[in-house]
Amino acid sequence: MKKLFNQKGFTLSIFSAIIGVLIMVLIGSNIYTGYLLYKNKKTEKLAEINNVASNTAQQAENNNTNPNVDSADSSVVNTAEQKIELTKDDTTGEVNVDWVTEPIKISSYKDVLGEYYNDHNLTEQQLKHLNEVNYYKVGRVNGGKYDGKNFFVMNYSVPFGYNIIRGIKDGGNIIVLKKYSDDIYNDPEGMTAIDWGLYIQKFIINDNLTIANFDLPESIKIPNSNILLIKSSEETKIFVTDSSNLKKLFQYEDGKYVYKDETNCYIVRAKDGTGRQYHFDISFLEKKEDGSELKGGSPNLNNITWNNGGKNKNDYFFQTPGQCGYADCYSYALYIKDELQIKVAGKTSNGGVVYEFANVNDKKASEILKGIYNEYGQYRADKETYEKFLNNHPLFFWQDPFGDYIAFTNSAYQSGVECGKPVIYLYPEKESDIFVWVNPTGGFKITEPVYNNGWQVKAKPNGEIYNYDDNKMYPYLFWEGYGLNYERPQEGFVVSKDEVEEFLNEKLIKLGLIKKEADEFIEFWLPRMQEKNYYFITFVPQAEFDKLAPLAVSPKPDTVIRVFMDYEGLDEHREVEAQKIITPKRKGFVVTEWGGAMHK
Repeated sequence: MKKLFNQKGFTLSIFSAIIGVLIMVLIGSNIYTGYLLYKNKKTEKLAEINNVASNTAQQAENNNTNPNVDSADSSVVNTAEQKIELTKDDTTGEVNVDWVTEPIKISSYKDVLGEYYNDHNLTEQQLKHLNEVNYYKVGRVNGGKYDGKNFFVMNYSVPFGYNIIRGIKDGGNIIVLKKYSDDIYNDPEGMTAIDWGLYIQKFIINDNLTIANFDLPESIKIPNSNILLIKSSEETKIFVTDSSNLKKLFQYEDGKYVYKDETNCYIVRAKDGTGRQYHFDISFLEKKEDGSELKGGSPNLNNITWNNGGKNKNDYFFQTPGQCGYADCYSYALYIKDELQIKVAGKTSNGGVVYEFANVNDKKASEILKGIYNEYGQYRADKETYEKFLNNHPLFFWQDPFGDYIAFTNSAYQSGVECGKPVIYLYPEKESDIFVWVNPTGGFKITEPVYNNGWQVKAKPNGEIYNYDDNKMYPYLFWEGYGLNYERPQEGFVVSKDEVEEFLNEKLIKLGLIKKEADEFIEFWLPRMQEKNYYFITFVPQAEFDKLAPLAVSPKPDTVIRVFMDYEGLDEHREVEAQKIITPKRKGFVVTEWGGAMHK
């Protein structure tokens, strides 16, 4: 009986083991099947993109047409799932374009981008993007491989500005001329895109072709003047004919004009209808060693001999100043209404003259000069006397070739404010592809990682950031630059040097930062706040910070917290009205940023 039981038990054990194995196989099969379904669903869009390229080529072959692709070489765009290869056209040399008199605006994207882009293939958001792009036919190629093909400019809005794509329509494709177009980036949802607007399944990239008859003159002579306008490296990204805020100044060639916009920048229309900035060749500005353009947002030494025979040793700004950057191309002294308000103050290196106020006690002159003096010396115990300030040529004027006066401000009396190390943290609720744009309108000083019209990253809920451009991990996105003007709050706190750390620990948490962010803030700023006995500290309201350096994130976060500190060193304690702080709630997908303004 015992032997029979053992045999039966053994038989049952084998049976149980077999059943167990079968169950595990079934479970494993279901898991694997689920994984495949998940993966297939997530890569569905990417497969569609790749199929479009092959379908286009097959259709061209069936129609006995050449898709005009000379090489299997490709330009690669990264996505979270895989790399999508963009077809490249290796045609070299120059193309000539017979330009139309006026750009012809095309009403529908389908007339430019072809039949692929129809309502059945596009999501609602993609269709919205394509409809927001401005499409212009601007000419026809004359000669060469693309003889007779239409030349298009696509102008579309991105956060804080516009982008431009220039290309040749070749059948169902657009041959994008990279030298004349903004860069290509990747859409966070997996569809390749040129920034926000254009989906590039039908785009072929050409790195080499140049347009023989596109470039504008390097310099333009201003009538009745020996001053030249010099072509800038910057495009305006708008169509001159579409802009209502341009003032026509003069005709430099038959039918070609120089314009001035509302930010005091000088604009010339290119042959495709877009604009290019020009600036005055001011001969008494000392040239920069690196050969960069002489812009008045950074100080320039001026070669001037004052009336008393002394040689100028001061640097001057000539752009409209602000707390953290510059707004206009030139700071025009519109308050000078009469030549009697000014007098010759010195001669320039080329024999010209510069002016100062004729009477510093005149109402308008006193208002302007005391405004500069008070702003410069607001919190300085070592500020110069007003008399010494006046003797040091704080402000002079140069008359431009059009009879208007540009104000040059002595850099010694300019608010020495620079935006310092803003950093951006990302905390999505789940691991996500994220696009981040920030736009300090005065430009960047440095970024990390490299800013290519935006950061394309993958972020984790713990804040870790993977940057697709260099395949590296980062704790945050870092930038330094210059921004818009802002009004510094008068309310704040005066804190002794020894209490700054404790103060920041308390206030940063109240402002919505977590301990890790506050610690990194203090690590950066505390060493810079040890020279003076006291510090006036205030925090710029987030609405003002948004003007200073607008921020856009896609997908849209649930919570955005931006902390921007403005501070000034003091020799003595002073009473100020305490600033009210409201603590925000962190919920959902959270984006935080901190930075500051250093008053030198």
